[in-house]
Amino acid sequence: MMKKTLLLFAALTLTFCACNRKPIYDETVSFQERSWNRFRVLTFQPEVEKAGRYYDVVVKISYADGFEYDQIPFHAILTAPDGQRNIVRKNMKVRNAEGGYLGEAYGDVWTTGKVVFEHKQLKDPGVYTFTVQQMTQYYELPGVVAVNCVVKLSEKQ
Repeated sequence: MMKKTLLLFAALTLTFCACNRKPIYDETVSFQERSWNRFRVLTFQPEVEKAGRYYDVVVKISYADGFEYDQIPFHAILTAPDGQRNIVRKNMKVRNAEGGYLGEAYGDVWTTGKVVFEHKQLKDPGVYTFTVQQMTQYYELPGVVAVNCVVKLSEKQ
């Protein structure tokens, strides 16, 4: 009986821990033409129910095999329900020093990610607006397949 209770407790603990790792938001914008136009601003709208907690906002970019650039500069804005804005400019590295692609490969598509806002306290409940815009010098960024936004609770609270 004690073994069964211990196993049940362990299973419930694992289930609880796994649930806490689940993102509160995970949305992807795909580019059918496999190209990201510089003037196409991507908008994501995560809803935060647990105000005052700390979150990580992650951007993942998927690009096709043959993508010719080493990095993708982008501009990101996080707007709170009260209108307060946080603006950052980041560079997503897509190649290592030897020229190989970074990230995980799924067939001919590679995906790499970057934490844009780390351990960011989202003070107000409600819908936040998160926008991402590629900031290369080119109008089109050929080879980009998709951009993903993930919002999850930070490991440290």
